[in-house]
Amino acid sequence: MPLEVSPSATPSAITDGLGVALGSIKNEVWAIVSSSPIIFALCLLVAGMVFTTIYRTIRWAPLAFAGKDPERRFSTADRTRLLSRAGNRCEHRVLWSGRCRATTNLHADHVHPHSKGGSSHISNGQVLCSRHNKEKNARIPYNWELRRLAKNRVSYFPQGVSIQVVRKPRRKTCQCASPQSPTFLQHPIDPCD
Repeated sequence: MPLEVSPSATPSAITDGLGVALGSIKNEVWAIVSSSPIIFALCLLVAGMVFTTIYRTIRWAPLAFAGKDPERRFSTADRTRLLSRAGNRCEHRVLWSGRCRATTNLHADHVHPHSKGGSSHISNGQVLCSRHNKEKNARIPYNWELRRLAKNRVSYFPQGVSIQVVRKPRRKTCQCASPQSPTFLQHPIDPCD
C-alpha cells in the first residue's frame, strides 16, 4: 500500500515522522542488544572485528601500494637455505602443542604475503607445511606474531643467522662509477647477506 502524503503535509512533518520511525527502530535494536549479555558480547565482537579489519587495511596500504617485488617466488637457493635453517620442519607453532612436527610437503612461504607487498627475500621467508600454509592464506601477521616467531627461531636457527623477519628490506645502492660515465651502474646491495 503506497504512502499517501496529504497536500497539507510539510517537509518538516515528513522528516519528523521519519525520525520517530528510525528512533523507534534504534530503540528496538538497543533493547534486543542489551537484553542479553551474550548478544551484547557478540555485537561487541563483531564491531571489534570490523574495526580491526579497517585498521589493518589502512595500516598496511602504503606497503601494499608501494609496488610488489618483481620476483614472486623464492629462488631454489633461497628455498634450500630456508629449509636448512628451519631444520627441514614446519615453523608453525601452536600455543598448547608447540612447533608443528611436519617434515614433508613443506613450502617456502612469505611471512608478509607477496600479494600484500612483502618481498621475496629470505628475510621474509618461513617454512610451513601445506596445511599451515593454506590456513595462513594471504593474511598479514601482526607485529607481535613476528616478535613471537623471532623468539621461537632462537631455539632452532643456526648460530649467526638473523632471526628477524623483514617485511620489505630496504635496499642500499652503490655506485660503481660516476653517474656521468657510460659504465655507470646502480645496483642494490642486499643488507641481509
